[in-house]
Amino acid sequence: MKAIFVGTNREPFVIEFEGKLEHYQALVEGRIEKITISENEKTMRSIDLIFNEEFLFLFETINRTLIFENGYAIGIRGNILCLAADESTGEYVDLTDEEIKHYISFLKNDKLTITNI
Repeated sequence: MKAIFVGTNREPFVIEFEGKLEHYQALVEGRIEKITISENEKTMRSIDLIFNEEFLFLFETINRTLIFENGYAIGIRGNILCLAADESTGEYVDLTDEEIKHYISFLKNDKLTITNI
């Protein structure tokens, strides 16, 4: 699995690992929660951020703040994974080189505006 890892107070970087639930959980230090940040109906792919579902209770420092079109904002604490999902199978798949380039740049920002969901 080729994904982007975003640690607290760190620049995002590409990570490769076996795409199993226990690996996702190890990388985010617990049970996972996801937010879809982009969907492409033509390619049947979405981009998801995965993080610890108990991030509000387990970690003190905000990693990235997500700001949605309706003005709602939430500070995600702890490690974040950025993954591509194949909507036709429901499985996570490797990010493409184009997606990596785009989302590495996007995830360098502390505040992430989510507009196309």
